[in-house]
Amino acid sequence: MENDLTLLPFDHYQRYATAARLLSLIDGNPSILEVGANRQRLLGEFLPGSRILYSDIEAQPEATNFIVADASRLPLADSSFDAVVSLDVLEHIPVSMRLPAVREMCRVARTMVVIGCPTDEPHVLEAEAAANAYWNKHFPDAYPWLAEHEEFGLVDAESVSEVLRQSGLIAVNLGHGDPQLWASLMGAHFLKEAYAELLPLSCEIDALYNRVLFASDRPIQSYRRFFVGVRTHQQAYQLREMLAPSAVEPALLEFLKNLPESLQPLLQRLVHAESEWKASASLAESLQEDLRTERLAHHQTGLKLQAEAEKRDRSDPERGARVEGIRRPCATP
Repeated sequence: MENDLTLLPFDHYQRYATAARLLSLIDGNPSILEVGANRQRLLGEFLPGSRILYSDIEAQPEATNFIVADASRLPLADSSFDAVVSLDVLEHIPVSMRLPAVREMCRVARTMVVIGCPTDEPHVLEAEAAANAYWNKHFPDAYPWLAEHEEFGLVDAESVSEVLRQSGLIAVNLGHGDPQLWASLMGAHFLKEAYAELLPLSCEIDALYNRVLFASDRPIQSYRRFFVGVRTHQQAYQLREMLAPSAVEPALLEFLKNLPESLQPLLQRLVHAESEWKASASLAESLQEDLRTERLAHHQTGLKLQAEAEKRDRSDPERGARVEGIRRPCATP
C-alpha cells in the first residue's frame, strides 16, 4: 500500500509538495540532485519516477543514492543533473556560504534550480517570533531549528534571485504559506510536544491542511519563498501560472489561526486538575505513611513495655508468681 503523503507534518508537505509540482514541468524521468536532504529523503516519495541523488554535509549511515558534499563545493560536473533542489537549507548555513552554494546549484543544473526557504522579511520574522512564543509557553529552551534561524539570520531574497540571473537563468520568485497560519500550525505541533494526548488532533490538523488548504495557501506575503531558475521564458510563464497567488477560505483560515490560543485555556484547566490530583494523591499517601508510622510506634511501645515487665518479673520472682496467678484463671474445684 502506498504511503499517504497527506499524513506528513504540514511543514514537510508544504515544501516537498510544492517542489514536486514545480519539477513536474520537466518532461520524462528527470535526474535530480537534492542539496541538504533531510534524513527521511522525502523528495523521492513525491517524485517516485525520478532519479534522485541526495547530498548532505553529514554522513547518513545506510543511506542509498547519497553523497557527502558541502553545498558550496559540490563534487559534481557542470550540468550533470536535470534539476537541483534545496529546501529549507540556506537559512541553516552561514551567510558567507549561501551565495556560493546557490552558484554551485546553478552550475550543476541543466534545466531547473528550485530553492525554498523563509526569507528576511518583517512578516516572516513576526511569524517565527509567534511560533517561538508558542514553544516558550511550554519549554524553557529555544526551539532548535528556529534558534538556528536567529543565529544565522534568514535569507535575503534579492541576492538569491540575482545569483540565478547571473548564472544565465530566468529567475521566478514564488510564495507559499500564510505566515500567521504557519505560526499557528507550528503552535499546534508544539502543543503536541507538550501534551502527548494531543498527537491524534495534531495529525488530523496536518491532514486537513495538506488535503484541503495546501493548494490555495499562496498569499502574496508568504512564509516560504521558492526561487526557481529556468532556461526558457515559456517555463517561467508556466511556473507563474501554476503557482499564482491565491488565498485560503477566510473562515477556515481564521479558525486554524486561533486554534492554539483556543486550546490553551482547556490545557491550563487540565494541567491544574492534574496538579490538584497529584497534590491530593500526595496528601493521601502522606496520611497513609503517618498512620503506618503511628501503628509501628504503638507496636514498638507495646513490645518495649512487655519486655520491661518480663525483665521485672525475672528480677522479682514473687511478683512474677503473683502476676502469673492473676493471669491464670482459677481452677474449678
